[in-house]
Amino acid sequence: MALLTDGIMATLTDLKACESSILDMASIEAIDLTSKLALAQRELTLEVTSFLVRRGYNPGRDLRLDRVAVTEALLHAHITRTLSITFRDASNSQLNDRYTKKWNTYANLAKSATQQLFDVGIGIVNTPVGKAGMPIVMDIPGGLLPATTYYVNAAGVNSTGQTGTPSESVILQCLPGTRLQVQPVALPVGAIGWIISAGIEEDSMLRQNDALLNAGDIWIQPAQGLRSDLPSAGVQEPDFYIANRRELLRG
Repeated sequence: MALLTDGIMATLTDLKACESSILDMASIEAIDLTSKLALAQRELTLEVTSFLVRRGYNPGRDLRLDRVAVTEALLHAHITRTLSITFRDASNSQLNDRYTKKWNTYANLAKSATQQLFDVGIGIVNTPVGKAGMPIVMDIPGGLLPATTYYVNAAGVNSTGQTGTPSESVILQCLPGTRLQVQPVALPVGAIGWIISAGIEEDSMLRQNDALLNAGDIWIQPAQGLRSDLPSAGVQEPDFYIANRRELLRG
């Protein structure tokens, strides 16, 4: 599970899933959705910070924001807030009643989603692992593999065996008779080692190293090709929730 500090939570795909016309509307009205996603996340982060302060926590000392997990409730709050901001700007610039109605609809949904987030609780990870940086990937001579295009990423693993958000995928076209060599960059905060995942399609990448790679280690693809026999590593999940009540709800 991603952390609040890993980067922008929602994607354009998330926005389109909620509002099918959003990409076309943004193109017509020259609205930068990436900047709206960033603005909505900044506003939501301030609300989360204020909520934690009201619950008696100091986010800069007692509870760092890099321990806040991107739960389904937090992601939904980000999506609806982004859509509200986007239609607000479209309404104000075009004075279009249709945009105004959409703005009002998503403003109400965003308010409700934020309240639901605080009722469900802010998910907190005890041993957080940040998002990994993109590894250095190249092909090296060896083996009899055919020319293949690979997708590769890396993920940091903490002391409890949970992984953080993987890096963005690296795409490499390997020549015949070559294989992958992958060198992760600096370990993300909270990680003690690396897991490499690779595949011939981005949505079907599998874990490739059995033992964790240490900082500075290099992984080389076996001569026979990618592995498909290794279990997936556990993904970090909230250890407890800080909800809109006194008690903490354990995960």
